Amino acid sequence: VLSAPAAEPDSPWQPNNQGLPADLNVFGFGTTRGERLLAGTDKGLYWQSQPGQPWRSLVPELEGKRVLSLHLTPSSDPKGAEQLWIGGDNGLYSLEIAEQGDEIRALGSPRPADLAENQPERGVSGIVSGADGLMISAGGIYDYRPTRLPGWHWIALAGAVLILIAAWLLVPSKDVAPDTTS
Repeated sequence: VLSAPAAEPDSPWQPNNQGLPADLNVFGFGTTRGERLLAGTDKGLYWQSQPGQPWRSLVPELEGKRVLSLHLTPSSDPKGAEQLWIGGDNGLYSLEIAEQGDEIRALGSPRPADLAENQPERGVSGIVSGADGLMISAGGIYDYRPTRLPGWHWIALAGAVLILIAAWLLVPSKDVAPDTTS
């Protein structure tokens, strides 16, 4: 994770990973009303009071699980809690969170947004508020990297041989006498 002041876009980015596990992948960020930063990672859900401060785990039940997307909406709680929507490999979950001073605390455990049989078959990688509720993006998670088929060099060699054979068959032979019967 890297951070830079938003008011100073030309300033250099600084490492901002104190308190996060090593070799961590961050998939999504969210910002609470109190401007605390949330990070969904491949090792759980973390929060930070401000850039440069240590990251802390928010929900122990999510440690070691992939949190692919985060979305905050106002909660029905009159005390000002927020509803945190969490997209992961196992579907969509909700969790109420509250800010007190420089702290964030979870008000309970993450709850599935729907019955297990109604959850998306793939990971929830995007969540946005729509006119009538939430919209989610759910699909396969792909690992992008250069690919080569095993034995690719044999396929390339066979293609070159076929091109040479085609060229040999299409070029007229010089040994054939011209037709002089006219």
